[in-house]
Amino acid sequence: MAKSKKPAKTRKRRSDNEGTEPYWWEKKQLWRCNVSLGFKVDGTALRRTIYAQTEEECRKKRNELLAQHGRGMTSPSDILLGAWLTRWLELRRPYIEDSTFESYSYIVRHFIPEQLRGMHLNTLKRTHMRDLELQLARKELSVSVRSRVFQYLRSAFEEAIEQELIFANPARGIRIKATNKEIQKRTDSSSKALTDLEMETFLTAAEGNPMYPLFYTMFALGLRVSEALGLRWQDIDWNKNVIRIRQQIKRIGGKLKPGILKTPSSIADLPAEPDLLEVLKAHQRTQSNPMLKPENPNLVFRTETGNPISANNVNRTIRRLLVKINQPVFCMIFSGQQVYVQYDEQHQWLMSTTDLARVCRLHPATVRGYRGEYKENLHWVRAQNNARANGQFSVFWTRVGAVAVATGDAKQQLEDLVIPHTPEVTVRHFSSHACRHTNITARGRDGMEASVLSKLARHSRPSTTLDLYRSVFEDETQAAGFNLQKRRAAKKEVPQSYHN
Repeated sequence: MAKSKKPAKTRKRRSDNEGTEPYWWEKKQLWRCNVSLGFKVDGTALRRTIYAQTEEECRKKRNELLAQHGRGMTSPSDILLGAWLTRWLELRRPYIEDSTFESYSYIVRHFIPEQLRGMHLNTLKRTHMRDLELQLARKELSVSVRSRVFQYLRSAFEEAIEQELIFANPARGIRIKATNKEIQKRTDSSSKALTDLEMETFLTAAEGNPMYPLFYTMFALGLRVSEALGLRWQDIDWNKNVIRIRQQIKRIGGKLKPGILKTPSSIADLPAEPDLLEVLKAHQRTQSNPMLKPENPNLVFRTETGNPISANNVNRTIRRLLVKINQPVFCMIFSGQQVYVQYDEQHQWLMSTTDLARVCRLHPATVRGYRGEYKENLHWVRAQNNARANGQFSVFWTRVGAVAVATGDAKQQLEDLVIPHTPEVTVRHFSSHACRHTNITARGRDGMEASVLSKLARHSRPSTTLDLYRSVFEDETQAAGFNLQKRRAAKKEVPQSYHN
């Protein structure tokens, strides 16, 4: 008679994430078990091994670890902040623009120290975040830049919490304050908008510059510089006097390309006054037969080869014009003639050798300048004067840009001949975005309602327009005086029921 088989011993199947049962490890003479805690950043499984002297102690440690993991109080110890930020950027990439992704990557590379990126994710505390804020403030980074750094860090930590990598956000609640230097800078130049006199002085100086139509458009419509550079000729409706804002120029991968606008509300049809349209028509006539590349759109403002213009070049042109406006003018004496000549910030002549030859009544070929030896605190240039009996004259300038000319034996200590002439009107330093501030402020000064002003500025709330873009000048506050005596006199004429 055959022996009956002994029924196999059945074991209850464990649920997911319950860990293994404790077992005896003969080699180390310890009880141990394994627990799964999810996955690492790279997608591999994250497991912990628990060791104990007794089976009951090992089971207790396992249950405590599982309970902590269920409450989100465990995190992998081998994930570095730098690795997680790289992973977070990849998770965000499908949902953001390429330019935004580059902005995120730039902040991670340049503003988060390598030492901090090398720390483990679960060891980061609020103390490390406060130290980072202090370090960025010492580098004199602006409040907006520092706020953006912590905005990205908070988003990255929130994603780590959602994936159960950490249980608290160390960057939450970190306050970003302006330094005393920033506060003083704001006090010195509290208004970002230009006054009417400053705007007129700047536009007058910009006439004849290739970017004059661009400046006129930004001041007239209050556009962001990227929106103005993205304008196409087909966006201008000459019959309805409307300019459509549909795209902007962005730098993506080191190249300037058209892209979508900042927000959906930025898309708008803005009314254009006849003066602006006349400036644009004159600008269009100068662009006959443009040399455009096939992939480039028909941009209104572009380089001579048809490529988009960089916003940095716009700001660079503004700085050059401001130097021309604000730089003191030195009176140069040319054999008894007085000529006003301006200098840029590098103390270079803004007068060409051709103009110099014309003023000095010389043939241009005989005027050749060069930087000679440094002697007696004077750089000097010598040019041959064939039209004069003494045969030569000398042009000198100092380190500070003072220039004078004497002929023949009349050379002397030339600083005494320099007569500074200060400009009557100066314009404060500003960037291209100040054109937008100036437009919004001018409309507000003319009495435009806040809701309409916010609509034209394409802001989501009127408070944004009034708080951030509407500047109040000194003449407005002085005109808003309150005469208490007139107020008290008017009270006598109010009916008695008014007081009740």
